[in-house]
Amino acid sequence: MKVWRVITSLWLEVIIMRKLFRAAFYRTENKKMIRIELVIAVLLSAFIILNGYFQTNLTNAYIYKLVARFFGYSPLMGPFIAVFAAYLWGTDYEYGTLRNKLICGHTREEVYFSNLLLTICAGLSTALIWLIVNGMLGIPLLGTASLNLSLGEMAFYIFSSLLMVVALSSVCCLLASLAENKNSATLLCLGAVAAMVIIGMLLYDRFAEPELLDGWMWSDTDPTVRWHPQNIKFIGGTFRILLEFLICLTPGGQGVILCEEGVEHLIFLPLCSAFVIFSTSLIGSRSFKKKNLK
Repeated sequence: MKVWRVITSLWLEVIIMRKLFRAAFYRTENKKMIRIELVIAVLLSAFIILNGYFQTNLTNAYIYKLVARFFGYSPLMGPFIAVFAAYLWGTDYEYGTLRNKLICGHTREEVYFSNLLLTICAGLSTALIWLIVNGMLGIPLLGTASLNLSLGEMAFYIFSSLLMVVALSSVCCLLASLAENKNSATLLCLGAVAAMVIIGMLLYDRFAEPELLDGWMWSDTDPTVRWHPQNIKFIGGTFRILLEFLICLTPGGQGVILCEEGVEHLIFLPLCSAFVIFSTSLIGSRSFKKKNLK
């Protein structure tokens, strides 16, 4: 009997969440924002691929790596998700929609997780559009050799990058729910996203230091002897694993390391994303439950 009650209550929660999600999704402002982000993602991804294709044809000085552009959306997803989450929560605060939902009998947890689900769907839609456009344009133009990854590695990279989008949506949803209006939510989300990406880039610069440097030695017998001195900036051992973990701990750092194909321990990506999703969702739902809505 108790099991049946639990199943019934969970089913009712799903129905209520679905209604809240649909109501938020079909609002004209939210639909328009999602469409704008999708159009920008299509145009930006197509421009990057075509630009790389023409550069590759103009010069053979380097090989254009499609995989770097394939996952180039990872660090760029921050502004997309931050703006959408800030817009979603900001308009709800300014128009009094949040209070109306509570007056209608919905709990604060239901309201929070319905907005979180909508933010995740918007982020995943943008990411999938980017991946589809890159696959449809990049593979025919640049070939599969430019991917530099096996099929299994490619699938794991895609899965990890999409999970990173969910984690980033959770972070932005938490931050946007703490603000009081659209402007403050936008500044808070964009500032946090920029900070995560910048910190991730700084950490990755140290992580990407090679163990050996390229150099040349000149002598009377052979002036072109290649020399590989030890790089004193190289980080190895346990500290290298810890540094990689710190990079993967934030969605911004994951975006940087995915774009650069610098992951050495792939398991860090989904584990860190799962930790961020769980912790931010728990903190966000509890803080929103105590928030004083004006």
